[in-house]
Amino acid sequence: MEEMTELPPLSRLDQLAVNAYVRSIQAGMRTINEVPARLQPYVLKQMEEMDNGANA
Repeated sequence: MEEMTELPPLSRLDQLAVNAYVRSIQAGMRTINEVPARLQPYVLKQMEEMDNGANA
């Protein structure tokens, strides 16, 4: 998989939304397709970082 480019920083409100989407996906209440398209890369990146942290 190609290296993801650095994403621009999010506003505080968007970061809170990303955190909520990540939690709801992990709880099985939502899928990535239900996340607004502009936030999907952030949600995926955060989930990947969490997976990497858990596997380290």
